Formats: sequence, structure tokens, C-alpha cells
Amino acid sequence: MGSTPTNASKGNTVEYLARDYRMAPSGEGPLAAEWKDKPHRLIYDLCSEVDRLEAELIGEQEQAALDVLRIDQQWGEELEALKRQHADEIERIYDQHRADLQAMEYQYEDCPDRNGLVWGDDNA
Repeated sequence: MGSTPTNASKGNTVEYLARDYRMAPSGEGPLAAEWKDKPHRLIYDLCSEVDRLEAELIGEQEQAALDVLRIDQQWGEELEALKRQHADEIERIYDQHRADLQAMEYQYEDCPDRNGLVWGDDNA
């Protein structure tokens, strides 16, 4: 995490890493003097960075959700167009499989050893 605290009294902006903030309370690192002098500034800087990152993340999540909806709608429209374009072929395939399934059902019903077909010889 890189945070960019603004020191209003000095008028400069410096980028620090999370480890710099972790080291400050123990009197080490580039923020040690700031922690000793005005520790609340570091807390405010960290809170501001968390707020900024949270807003960025929420924005990315919202954009991702909108992208998913857009893609879903696009694919749905393309699928419907393909269904319309190939409706006769799809219906023919469904009819063919329905007929195959019915034929298999009739064969099953006419079989004297139906349990053997379903469960195997052990459970007949």
C-alpha cells in the first residue's frame, strides 16, 4: 500500500509505504518524527488512504457488475437470434431425440428382465 500524506504545514506531498507507517510507533523509519510529534496525522493519512482505496474498489466492483450485465444481455440477444435463425433445425433435433427416447422406453417396457437392465444382475 502506498499512501500519499499531504503535510499542509510544509506544503509537500510524499509517498510512503505501509511498512513506513508500521515502523513509526517504534521510532524507526521516515515517519518516526511525525509519530512522535503528531501521531494523529498519520492516523488521518491512513484513514484517507483506506477511504480512497475503498471508493476505488467500489467503483471497480460497480463497473464489473455493469460489464457482466452488458455481456449477459449481449449473449442473451445473440442466443435468441441464433435460436430464431436455426429454429427449424433445433426443432428437428429435439424431435429426433424425443423419438429415440420413446423407442428406448418402449424397449425397456417390453423387456422381461427390466430390473436387470436398471440395477444389474445382483439386485434382480
